[in-house]
Amino acid sequence: MLSKVYLGLLAASVATMAFFTYYAFSWLQSIGSPNAAFEGYTYNAGAAFKFLIGSWVVLVVAATAIAWTKKPWALWTSFLYFAVFGLAYYFWLDRSAFHFKQTAGLTDASYNFASILGVVLIIVAGIVTFCIHFMVSQLSKKMSMTDTPDNVTEEVQADVESSEVN
Repeated sequence: MLSKVYLGLLAASVATMAFFTYYAFSWLQSIGSPNAAFEGYTYNAGAAFKFLIGSWVVLVVAATAIAWTKKPWALWTSFLYFAVFGLAYYFWLDRSAFHFKQTAGLTDASYNFASILGVVLIIVAGIVTFCIHFMVSQLSKKMSMTDTPDNVTEEVQADVESSEVN
């Protein structure tokens, strides 16, 4: 059941993020004033980035609940979602905006450092995903009732036998 909820959240997140990404890109195709087009792009790209971060956090929380059942696929699917849309945001959308600003004469810069920031964010998201996966797997092992040490099992067995004799 929890997997179906996660898949529904993932599908809704992918659809919404695809819409925001395309809608922000469509502002760069505007034939109106370049300043107005870039303002529209900036607003919608900001909304896309905020949604990307927020939806990734929600997906990771839901995936962590699934990971307790020893199925970490949802955690890595959440990371894949973040990586795909992060790459689309920083390598396609942001570069298109930078090219738009150059052709419209809105900037004198010759290089855009946002791609480096995108790679760093994706690496950080991967590290966070790995840490969550590691912590959940270790905690689920510690909390599992089948993973009792042998000496505890022997002590419990001895207590049971002694209480049966009395």
